[in-house]
Amino acid sequence: MKPAIQLERLTPRQRVALEYLQREGVSDSVAVDLYQRLLAEPGASVLECLCGMVPVKAWGAEQWRQRIHLMAGPFGFGKTTTALRFALRHWAELSNFTYMEAPDKAAMELALAATREARAVFIDVPGLDRNGNLAHWRADMGLDTVEAATHLTLSLFFDALQTQAFLQRYKFEGPGSLVWTKLDEAVSFGNIVNVACAAGLPVSALSFGAELKESLAPATEPLVWR
Repeated sequence: MKPAIQLERLTPRQRVALEYLQREGVSDSVAVDLYQRLLAEPGASVLECLCGMVPVKAWGAEQWRQRIHLMAGPFGFGKTTTALRFALRHWAELSNFTYMEAPDKAAMELALAATREARAVFIDVPGLDRNGNLAHWRADMGLDTVEAATHLTLSLFFDALQTQAFLQRYKFEGPGSLVWTKLDEAVSFGNIVNVACAAGLPVSALSFGAELKESLAPATEPLVWR
């Protein structure tokens, strides 16, 4: 880090911001990338450079026009609750939901056929162990040719090695986003930057608290950085 970053080349405000981000857990590689961006754009603020590194695509029907949305991520990270919150916010009251179990390809085909007239379909992807990955699961369920958006649901409670393993396990192609949950329980937030840079995905929503209502917000740049 020290040979790569010469702090004296930054303004005092930029130095303070960079040191703060490092204390929050932003990785060395991301810090170097930010430093290089600041040098390349002397007039840019740290926040402007960070916005270029962490894209945002707010959850909502205008931005996410896909009919099918896969809620993926490890066990216990709030996929099911997030799916309920997404649907409650934008489409229907809980009592109007059609709920179906689809443990295999045949059942998934029946479920998709039964919901072909639905405005939105949320699929709660089961947690995958270290021997599985999302691409294989989609193929096994007959979803590899289905147009869908994948929203990777994560929390900030894991170190860099475990987070990297999750990103590999749930790697996907096509449209998708990051949903950060349990933010009210987190003590540092650097992984929001690290994962966005590593995955190349926008943040679509932020979740906090245990309640179903009023505990999920579509992501905006001001909200992410605040």
